Amino acid sequence: FLLKKLEKKHEGIIHILGDQQMGATLDTAYLKKGIYNHFSYVFFISNDFKDFDALIPGGTYASTIYSGQYENLQQILPELLEFIQNRDLMPDGAPMELYLIDTHETKLHEEYLTEVQVKVKPKSE
Repeated sequence: FLLKKLEKKHEGIIHILGDQQMGATLDTAYLKKGIYNHFSYVFFISNDFKDFDALIPGGTYASTIYSGQYENLQQILPELLEFIQNRDLMPDGAPMELYLIDTHETKLHEEYLTEVQVKVKPKSE
């Protein structure tokens, strides 16, 4: 529903089907409770926007790509956060999911590809 609402707001610029990348930012308050499927907002990445609601901040990001159902995030995100911690880094913002291949391209869950990104900074900051 939120994606369709965003598509309607930016009619002519955003298209759910096509070559634009879409994603969602995970809600950190829910993540702390162990809930991995609650999002603070959804977004489209585009260079064509003259009017936009938000910018993804520049910086250094740690990322990983996983395949299969979205529920796999419960295993993947803790592994990514451990990877970050083991390199003397810490998260600098909420994790984001980028939907590389999802329900708009295939109905086969095993074909889904999702990238998880977390902006990071040195622990010393």
